Amino acid sequence: MFQLRRVFPYLVATATGIASGVYIFKPLILENASVDKVNRKEHNNPGDIVEPSTITQNDTAEAGSDKE
Repeated sequence: MFQLRRVFPYLVATATGIASGVYIFKPLILENASVDKVNRKEHNNPGDIVEPSTITQNDTAEAGSDKE
């Protein structure tokens, strides 16, 4: 009984940390996984891989290249 009281807060903290990590980082991991799928399907050359930040800001990247 005494050991359970000593270990229980650590178990709760571990479970809370894992649950919050999954909740916070799952969308980011899924987004990167979908970007990787798109890169594999559309680009055969590894040098042509598009970074995730350029996909979300595609309009601004294209507008900036037209001005040069």
